[in-house]
Parts: sequence; C-alpha cells; structure tokens
Amino acid sequence: MDFKEQLKLFCKSIGLDCCGIASSPTGIGCAVVCLFPYYQPIKTQRNLSRYAVMPDYHMVVRSYLLRISEFLQEQTGIDYSGQIYCDNSPYQDRSLAVAAGLGFIGQNTCLIHPVYGSYVFIGYIVCESLNLAPDKPLSCSCIGCGKCRTACHGGALQEKRMQIERCASHITQKKGDLSETEQSILMKNPLIWGCDTCQEVCPHNQSIPVTPILEFRQSLVPFLTKEDLLPLSGREFRRRYRQRAFSWRGKDVLLRNFTLKDQNGI
Repeated sequence: MDFKEQLKLFCKSIGLDCCGIASSPTGIGCAVVCLFPYYQPIKTQRNLSRYAVMPDYHMVVRSYLLRISEFLQEQTGIDYSGQIYCDNSPYQDRSLAVAAGLGFIGQNTCLIHPVYGSYVFIGYIVCESLNLAPDKPLSCSCIGCGKCRTACHGGALQEKRMQIERCASHITQKKGDLSETEQSILMKNPLIWGCDTCQEVCPHNQSIPVTPILEFRQSLVPFLTKEDLLPLSGREFRRRYRQRAFSWRGKDVLLRNFTLKDQNGI
C-alpha cells in the first residue's frame, strides 16, 4: 500500500470518506483536500441557512484537518498544521476540490459531489514537502437544468459567474442599511441569515444522505427570534453564539433583517 492510500484510509477511519489529492496551489508539493458533508433534514421551522444551524463549521473542519496533520507529521516528520485552510486562504478551494476529483461546479457556482450534492464544506492542507500524485477530476458534470437560476431571488446567477451583490445570502450578511433593491431581494428570502434556495431546487441535491459527521448532527439551532436577540449586549451575543457561523457579524445585522421583515409583514 502506498502512502497516498494510507492517507485516504486514515481519513476514512476518522469519518471523512471524501478525500483527494490536488497539485499544491503554490506550485510546490500537493494539497490534501477533504469534503465535509453537512446535510441534515430539519423538520422544525427554520430561518437560518442549513450551514448555520449547526456548530461553526470552521471549528469542526479545522479539528479534523488537525488530526490529518498529526498523522502526516507522524509519517513524515513535518508539521503542516500551519497550512490548514477552510474559507481563510487566498486560494480557490472549489478549484482545488475539482482538481482533487471531489466534484464539479454547478450553475449555482457551488461545488457538487456526486453523492453528497452541494451541501459540503471544503477544507485542505497545503503540503509543499509532500509529493503525491494528484487525483483525476471527475468526468461527470452539472446537468445544466437552470432551476437554480430560475429560483434565485435576486437573479444573481449569471452565465459562469455569480453577481454577488444580488445574492440573497450575501445581502442577509451585509452590514449597514440596504438599498431598495436589496430590501426587495431580502423580502423574497424566507431566511434571516443565508439562503439555501439555489441548493434546494438543485436535482443533484435530491435524496442525498445525512451527514456522517457527528458534530453536524448535534446542538442544532434552526430558528432565532427577534426576542432572542434584543435583550443581549454585543458581548453577551458573542458569548452565547460564539460557536455559530452566523455570530461573526454580530447581532445588529440579524436585528436589521428581522425589522425589515416585520415592516413588510413577513
């Protein structure tokens, strides 16, 4: 068994069955890329995006990648813990995942895995001193049905790109006052944080399995109310929700979204 197989077996042993190797984005060595499926059926009322109802994925992904880094250090003697990334690097994580054979890009600009759909987080380790052969990209692709483009509340999905300023998810997270156009898009979105519409209508996301990652199945907070937030100081908000992906913007943005929806009778 070669080292690449050993590495992938280790990843499977800790619950990660989507691991691939890509050429390093720095041009030296390789990148170990992993997907973290997070789909969880939620039967109760929800006004937060699926990715935000569970403990902050940044923390969860990093904890798994640190375990992989420890395995690599045991095997190679090199510490890669400083080269762990999840939404915090200058590199294109979706491009790395495609290069590692872990999925393809959909019309909604999301990475889509053949089994887990687009409900996946991407994490990777840049290993400049490790030379492993990259995996081959998948031969399958998005079916191109256009359902995501039709359903998008702001018409943000353009040919081969997203017009981010019209994305409802982006608008729910934007600081300050919203323009009339942005408010109109927000009103169409049933959530007060994030937006799942383009993923929910995607055929590649139908009948996908529940996440195998235990951390994403526990401590779910699918719904917030204005009354939950109003009594909290900024410090109290951060303390209560510090392990949630929606906490980084603070409570004011969430309260603004609630207020605008209240004003429009939503």
